[in-house]
Amino acid sequence: MKALSVLCMGIVALALQSCEKDLYQPQEEKSTNDFFDFATAKDVQLNIDFGFKDYQVVFELYEENPITQNAGGEYVKTDKEPLFRSYTTAQSTYEHEINLSSSVKEVYLYSDYVGISGPVKLSVTDGKISFNQKEYLSQVGTRAVTTGGHIYPDAYKTLGDWNANGRPDYLKSERKYDIPSKYLNTISKMYSELKADSFPVKYPQYFGENPRTDIHLIKESEVDLIFLYSGAAYNNVVGYYTYPTNNPPKSRAEITDPVIAFPRITATFKGDNEVNYGQQVQLKYWNGTEFKDKFPAGVSIGWFIVSDAFRPYSQARIVEDETTATFYSTDATFARYQAGHEFLSKDIFTQRPVALLHDPESQHMISLCWEDRMSKDLSCNYYDAVFFINVIEANALENPPLEPPVTGEDSDIYTSYQGTLIFEDLWPAKGDFDMNDLVIEYRSKHYINKLDPYYVVKIEDEFIPKHDGATFTNGFGFQYAGLFNNETYVTKASDIASIKVETASGITSKFMNGQNLEPGQTTATVILFDNLKDALGKDAVFNVTTEFNGRGIYDRHVRPPYNPFIIVKTNEGRGREVHLPNRLPTSLADTSLLGTSHDKSDPSKGLYYVSDPDNEGLQYPFAAYLSNKTDFYCSPETTPVDVTYPDFEKWVRSNGSYYTTWFNNPR
Repeated sequence: MKALSVLCMGIVALALQSCEKDLYQPQEEKSTNDFFDFATAKDVQLNIDFGFKDYQVVFELYEENPITQNAGGEYVKTDKEPLFRSYTTAQSTYEHEINLSSSVKEVYLYSDYVGISGPVKLSVTDGKISFNQKEYLSQVGTRAVTTGGHIYPDAYKTLGDWNANGRPDYLKSERKYDIPSKYLNTISKMYSELKADSFPVKYPQYFGENPRTDIHLIKESEVDLIFLYSGAAYNNVVGYYTYPTNNPPKSRAEITDPVIAFPRITATFKGDNEVNYGQQVQLKYWNGTEFKDKFPAGVSIGWFIVSDAFRPYSQARIVEDETTATFYSTDATFARYQAGHEFLSKDIFTQRPVALLHDPESQHMISLCWEDRMSKDLSCNYYDAVFFINVIEANALENPPLEPPVTGEDSDIYTSYQGTLIFEDLWPAKGDFDMNDLVIEYRSKHYINKLDPYYVVKIEDEFIPKHDGATFTNGFGFQYAGLFNNETYVTKASDIASIKVETASGITSKFMNGQNLEPGQTTATVILFDNLKDALGKDAVFNVTTEFNGRGIYDRHVRPPYNPFIIVKTNEGRGREVHLPNRLPTSLADTSLLGTSHDKSDPSKGLYYVSDPDNEGLQYPFAAYLSNKTDFYCSPETTPVDVTYPDFEKWVRSNGSYYTTWFNNPR
């Protein structure tokens, strides 16, 4: 802020003061609960249980559905950063608090790991987000479906009827199998290594004249087909056919009585009344006159997919016409397509169903994936329809496919944070509360310890000075410290393995004495610059990379936005620090200023950097953090922030319950 001219005549000063609005009224002694914390982020308890043993999952939370349809009709994942990303524990659970913007009322839980439902929309209720996959699937499985006379091509047989969304009425009501965790890990690992169109290159054994995609039974057995995942924009039909193992079909015409298993498999999941992960169909053997529960020995099962053949909603019918194509597992040349899809005859990806691997432990489960492409412009990822084939009898398969080797390292998993810090620099005196004396943006990546997902092993911070509304020479720094339930968690220098501060501007702080951490501090502290004007003049950007010792640092100790602060008048000394409400001053702060002038700090009560309301009952902060906000529009000089942002007052008076995005709505 602009320094006020000193008036020499006391009587003139007194007259001016008597005309000036007094922002504060004397108050009785108060506790921390009597002061609004001006927090724009909140701690939320996250409880997730995916229901697996020994299966560690990477999951993400988004404020909007992360799956969208691109111009080519493909359903793709957004490139936006999630609100939160982490590993589960080895038991596929996560039970810990996370930090979200206060405006977040619901989230989408997403994971591309095999066997995980999603995206699933979840509410933030009473400070908690909860998801139990077994309970979720159980609720989905008990929903009623409508039936009635839906149309399908004459050449096919069906196992029953389906509703308007293609959800069969013959789904098995109870899952009587346990998917081995190692098996899930192998499948997920395979797909994490692949890029578009690379499947035939990496796994050529599934392509060519003898792709070994059909399964051959040497023992009588029941067979279940369990839906696992779909990344398809098309509404695909998935089914099977049988033939004597010693007399396979030699053309499409020799495939008789194909059976529709799942009328609709797609990524365009809308709700509980559609097919979801884990739901299964018991396949039936057609003996020429009737369906039998068990497939006899000496019979082989082949597979087909009809691309985009289901017409949902009011029609709920299946078609085979010039807009669709049918692909078979026994022989790629059996494919049916129209002239408009003639490129398929030369397409190296014509082998569409792919049997990936057999589980050597259970001896009765293999995975099956399809590619549904009918356009030259779409990529082949073989992730459009993914299933488990559960052969109930162990060792019932002849020469099952081998488990392919899986290599490569896991990618580093991190959660991103961002926001804007705004400060007033006349503390401990009142200011004009335009909150523009020092404005700095902040971005961070917190890398998670895979073995202990509540610990952070590395942090990459970026600080970008944005605005200077002061005449003073002000600096900026931060401490690695977090605030949880009004308790401060600090990071010691001994917790840090290495820290590096980089900036192309060449700007450093004299208070750092050439070291990576500020000397004389009990908590790990970094001063980035001493003069905001110099930093802005050189378009300075400060990057701080910190690695922690051992398994890392417990995430409460580095909860964003840490403990940021400005040093006022660095040309006159180091001690005058301004922090966020109830953040602790550093060891080098001049604590004699606490509780003076308009500051109501009282260390004995845990009160720091707070102020009483003005004579209209409105509180103002000396500093604030705007969670997930960048490109903040600063208040004009000497214009209070509540004048520029009318929703600010409503937010404060609601104690932060409403108008949580006030900073998005300037006057």
